[in-house]
Amino acid sequence: YYNYLFHFTELPIKSLLCNAVSSAYQDKTIIIAESREGVYFLSARRQDKKVRVNELLQKLVSGFGGASAGGHGSAAGGYISVKDSEKFKNRLKNI
Repeated sequence: YYNYLFHFTELPIKSLLCNAVSSAYQDKTIIIAESREGVYFLSARRQDKKVRVNELLQKLVSGFGGASAGGHGSAAGGYISVKDSEKFKNRLKNI
């Protein structure tokens, strides 16, 4: 499967956008991050449920101070500190 990481900082539309993109690419894992006040807020979707995005996000944020993730198999959310964003991206790329 493919993972996509989008970065939006101007408008708080990550969940809406994540839903729209995942509807168009139902067999892909979609993760969108929104940066606000030193924190990345994450939304993840996978419409065909072949990847449980709640477990994926929990694995990706594990060990980051103050980070959290949860949700459902096909829709999840979480947050990490901006300082951990590069480590997060590297983990995502290495899945």
